[in-house]
Amino acid sequence: MESEAAQVPIAPRGDVYACPSCKTALARRRADELICDAGPHVYPVEAGVPDLRDPLTRPHSESVLRDVALWSAARRGRDPWRRQRARAWAALLEAGRAMAAPPGIFADVGAGEADLAREAARLGYRALAIDLAAPPARTGVERARGTLEALPLPSSCARVVAMSASLHYARDTVRALQEARRVVTDDGVLLIALTPVNETAEGADLAAEHTRRAIRVAGGTGPLATGYRHLVAAPLRAAFDQSGFTLTEWPRVLGIAWEARRRIQSALTGYECARFPLLIARPRE
Repeated sequence: MESEAAQVPIAPRGDVYACPSCKTALARRRADELICDAGPHVYPVEAGVPDLRDPLTRPHSESVLRDVALWSAARRGRDPWRRQRARAWAALLEAGRAMAAPPGIFADVGAGEADLAREAARLGYRALAIDLAAPPARTGVERARGTLEALPLPSSCARVVAMSASLHYARDTVRALQEARRVVTDDGVLLIALTPVNETAEGADLAAEHTRRAIRVAGGTGPLATGYRHLVAAPLRAAFDQSGFTLTEWPRVLGIAWEARRRIQSALTGYECARFPLLIARPRE
């Protein structure tokens, strides 16, 4: 792992971004501002990271980030998903290289710490990390703040759009998938990993309530404390179809042993455990 001091991010380049509201090009008016070519929208650039969140949704974004900060602090650095994340990312990058090989743009949406984007950069992609919060500096990665439902990217620009542990945070799943379809090239691919998928709405709500309760115990009172959710398989498949994608799954990317433990847990408790497949969505012709 590279030290924080060794990270060498790429300075944001105007050619890769678009206004999240009207999707037109952005121009740099000053060192700390980008302006929309078609209208009055102005976006600040702070510490080299453009804030390209839709101005209308920024208050909601800030409420989400407060919940996330409290929840993360309560976990005190514990990371029980470290091994599963490594397996999921390995499968995601393998699928990306097989279906939409570099070079080209790899847009990691909901990028968190931007580690997946860094791995994509190492493979030869032009890696973008987009998140509600400003992603930290990572070698070879361009960073911006943005939302799933209003991506700050031009149409048909990305060979790969990746969403790792992020699609279930979207307020509107269909809108987020439609945005992904807009920005991915016709020969590209949307890859989704580590998003919890339940077979039933009841199972999804019971599982999500466990997380909502943990956020409330940590002091959260915002959108995640009341609205964190798992996705339900049938409506999710319909959302992909509605958004213009053909969907396939790699079902056991987290390992056979892990999957077996989940099935045993579900059988013993009567609690419907979520699946975490790798979802592979190709633009439909």
